[in-house]
Amino acid sequence: MIKSADSILLIRDRLWYVVPVARRKRQEAEIEQSRTLILESAARIFAEKGFQASSMAAIAKEAGYTAPTLYTYFKAKADIYFELVDLVVSSISNVYQEHEPPGMSFAQRLELLLLRQFKVIDEQSDTFAFFLTLSARGEAGPVDVRDRDRHTTEALSLRQQMTNWLDKNLQGSEFADLPTDLVEIYIQGVTLGFASRWAEGDRKEPMAKSISVVVTLLIGGLEGLLKQRSGEAAS
Repeated sequence: MIKSADSILLIRDRLWYVVPVARRKRQEAEIEQSRTLILESAARIFAEKGFQASSMAAIAKEAGYTAPTLYTYFKAKADIYFELVDLVVSSISNVYQEHEPPGMSFAQRLELLLLRQFKVIDEQSDTFAFFLTLSARGEAGPVDVRDRDRHTTEALSLRQQMTNWLDKNLQGSEFADLPTDLVEIYIQGVTLGFASRWAEGDRKEPMAKSISVVVTLLIGGLEGLLKQRSGEAAS
């Protein structure tokens, strides 16, 4: 009887610990799902109306919540904005961490990198469309100076990752003699142009579908830059 009683007490003590933990994990998962839903809804509203013209009430309606409920997840529209910024930065940053098969040419590695980035854009099309068309709308995000500084820091982080990727992959390639910053400016200019055109259109065609055209243009342009610099050096 004593052993049986001890077992019952042990089971009871474990249940007192396990049940609250399980409930807490379930609540955390539900909160995360709600935040994701709100962010996706906000991205659609921002992409449609722009940041300044969007309201918390409109975001709440899109997400299927009341405005007071929305404020329990995000205190202000700016908080949603920078949560989306963080999402964009982390998604693109993760691409740079993915494995690259050995033995690939620079053109093949560049195509793989951009294809992965384009797929991320397609998966989060509303979010990326909003940010890509932000300047085209003639508006900015949150006006607080600290917010602008944070936005600048995030942008510089992505640029540094691209610089690091080019420093590594240009070595030993046919474009090794081109300055990294020149290659970076050219690649960003071309890809941003394609992405902006996609964002301002109806977005029926996925970005990933344009990868062959983008890479062909990029490699052709880099070959032209290389010839130009070779000619300048010869003269």
